[in-house]
Amino acid sequence: MQQKYWEKTTMAYQFVKSRCLSLPQHAHAVYNALHSPVRQLRLAAVVRLRKYLSLQNVDERVDNVLALNIIPLLIEFLESYHDNLLQYETAWIITNIAAGSTQHTEALVAGDVTRHLIKVLSTSTNIEVQTQIIWALGNIAGDGAVFRDIILSAGVLDPLLYILTHYDKYDYMAVRITVWATANMCRGCRCSDPSWSLV
Repeated sequence: MQQKYWEKTTMAYQFVKSRCLSLPQHAHAVYNALHSPVRQLRLAAVVRLRKYLSLQNVDERVDNVLALNIIPLLIEFLESYHDNLLQYETAWIITNIAAGSTQHTEALVAGDVTRHLIKVLSTSTNIEVQTQIIWALGNIAGDGAVFRDIILSAGVLDPLLYILTHYDKYDYMAVRITVWATANMCRGCRCSDPSWSLV
């Protein structure tokens, strides 16, 4: 058992030190790093995945990341209140996934990610974490009326309006992204305007 643990840890370290990430080639090593009890390995794996999703061929890359069955881990990392950097990088991954196809956004919503995003947004005191979460929620809401209404029903406007009415406590980027995301929450078309009861 101990030998297997060290094998997994060694593989995870090798992955973290490697210059490039290729999925699904490195899927096993990524999995080991994400599930490692070593905080530095988990964080390094999340950062590598975030950078991986920031490159070209976004849809294919998101498919590869989702194939890792990563959504439950994203929720776990997102709620790591003792580790703001891990929260921030996790929210950035979610933002990048939501920048993919509608099917990718649907996977996030089906995995209950939106509810946890709003929960952390409402309870976190870290501006960087809050800002990145708002960006993720704005991406999700911007992908269609169904996703927008799910987010509105979950009570997203309360924390957004708090930031806008206490803008002097936040930096320019936080306020700017909040304005953009709020606009996405209230935007519609002829047949899909948000319900006034939600707004």
